Amino acid sequence: MLLDIDHFSKERPYQPELVATTIKPIDDVLGGGIYQGSLTVITGNPCSGKSTFAFAVAASLRNKQQKVGLLLLDETEQRFRWRLQRTNKMSCAQFDETHYIFEQIDHFTTFEEIAFLVRQLVEVQRCSIIA
Repeated sequence: MLLDIDHFSKERPYQPELVATTIKPIDDVLGGGIYQGSLTVITGNPCSGKSTFAFAVAASLRNKQQKVGLLLLDETEQRFRWRLQRTNKMSCAQFDETHYIFEQIDHFTTFEEIAFLVRQLVEVQRCSIIA
């Protein structure tokens, strides 16, 4: 079978949608932001800004009327809400279940249960990003 290579060169290249982090130097390094629909793991030492980064991305998406799924690994939903509101100076009216969907994960949660929660957030709740 022969393929017409000219045909492929004329097609528009795949360009996935990017979600800006609102932190310009990071967006520049990432080529414009995080790929929507991708799994992005943020790692680092304690108190290195991982949560602050996630809050900035969540607030950016919320301001664009997008849903954000939040998997809480090491703190309660109430404390996480308080930190998100404080960090982003958000009022309670801005912080609603329309844009933020919480799932609590404890130390006994299996990988299969976490995968199920992620699928629910993406497929059922239609979250743009999961932090």
